[in-house]
Order: sequence, then structure tokens, then C-alpha cells
Amino acid sequence: MFVFLVLAGCAATETYGVLPFGPDTYRLRGEDTKKYKADNLVIDEATKYCESINKHFIPVQGSGSGGSYSLIFKCLDEGDPALKSSTN
Repeated sequence: MFVFLVLAGCAATETYGVLPFGPDTYRLRGEDTKKYKADNLVIDEATKYCESINKHFIPVQGSGSGGSYSLIFKCLDEGDPALKSSTN
């Protein structure tokens, strides 16, 4: 006798950790089997990472296809001039 467990509506979401990518710059990649929220997952985790080191999140470059998304971002100090130019 075989028992099959079906979990309708469950999605596997996963990120692969924040990696240094240059001065104050990082890379983060994530995947989502539902193919529609990997970008949100990655951006949310990047924002939380910057906040955890008392800095501000600034996206540099993001790209994705299907259920994966890759983001390059900066974590900048409050007085950094790049923060002013990114909000104009």
C-alpha cells in the first residue's frame, strides 16, 4: 500500500546567503517554486540584512527568470552621499 501526501499550495522558497561583492556591496540569490515571489523574498532578506548591520538598503541590479532572482545591493551608512542621489 502506498500513501501519497499532497501539499497543495505549498511553495519552497530559499535564499542562498548574502555574499560580499565589493565595498559595501553584496549579492543574494533566491528561488521560489511558485515562480512569482522570488524577487520579493530576496529584496526582503537584503533589506533585513542591511538593517541588521545598521545600514540602509540600496538596490544596484536585479534580474530573474522563472522562479529565481539574483540581486546586487549596497548597504550604506546614514550620511552616505549615494543615499541622497538614490532618492532623487
